[in-house]
Amino acid sequence: MDLLDELETMATNAAEETFTKSQEAEIPPETVHRWQKLFGFTIAEARDHIIAHRGSVARTRVSDEHWAMVHQDKPGYDKESYEFEIDHLRSQSWRKPMYDPGAADTSKLLEDPASITYLVKLEGVLDTAQKIQAAASIPTLPSVADGLTDTGDGARFCMIDGAIKNRILDHLRTTGHQHFHPTFIRLSASKKDLSATSISPTLGLDATAPQNRLSSEHSSPGVLENQYPVWYFFYGNLAKPEILTKLLSLTEPPIYHPASVNGALIKRWAGKYNAVVDGPMGSVVEGSAYRVVSEEDESILRFHETGNYEVVRCNIGMGGGERIVRGLTFRYSGPLSAIS
Repeated sequence: MDLLDELETMATNAAEETFTKSQEAEIPPETVHRWQKLFGFTIAEARDHIIAHRGSVARTRVSDEHWAMVHQDKPGYDKESYEFEIDHLRSQSWRKPMYDPGAADTSKLLEDPASITYLVKLEGVLDTAQKIQAAASIPTLPSVADGLTDTGDGARFCMIDGAIKNRILDHLRTTGHQHFHPTFIRLSASKKDLSATSISPTLGLDATAPQNRLSSEHSSPGVLENQYPVWYFFYGNLAKPEILTKLLSLTEPPIYHPASVNGALIKRWAGKYNAVVDGPMGSVVEGSAYRVVSEEDESILRFHETGNYEVVRCNIGMGGGERIVRGLTFRYSGPLSAIS
């Protein structure tokens, strides 16, 4: 379509636009049902898309002659829904590549989708966990959690990973539901990968340095991956009792112990968040020690801290340094350019 044709279409659309608020309530149920069936919308989404489409002066218009030629190949459509599909297929983008071949550095791939956690809202054509399972062709039923939307309404979600998310999008595209847009919420948790054969990762220490290698196979590297309860060194928001109480749904105020860690520095991330990074031996960060009692509580804290941090081992000094306990803390792992 050239510029003059496009301007003419916009003028026609504007001249014919008489869709009032009273008419919004008069959208025939069969029209709403058609858009639900064709595009996988909920009732409310179908109505919203119909109203937005009819109110757009830039929407596509096809001639009666054009529609007469193609309508037999579009069962279930009418001319309006066909025009809507043309508009949205033009702008639809389903998948970004795992890496950009034209980028300056092609040696660094982006995150593995399976390492990313999402919540997907149960709605529309994906309104049950069974439909999520079928769409992604996964052997087990995903777990379901209750939650709230931004407006405070109740909603249900399934927890999935990025690979499953991609399968769901492929399924929607290949089954004719490409216009249904699932609600995905990315959950970014701090990485936790404690080596059983070395001290890696440990705050302020290089696990590969000869003096930091374990002396024998029977030597303990420190806190183990699935060891609970476990001491954590907190600084910043997690050292505030009102925040920790809310995060962990505690029925009593948390018990903190004044504490410090060695070989660390405090930086500022994004200009407002505290970020502990490795520092020279002798550099001390003050904070609080707290005993995390379960993996469930730890998972909540890891999601709170996000993927910009990682869980690392550390030696926590309590009682003015007279007592040293092995524990864990959150070390900043994001881009160095973001901290100061």
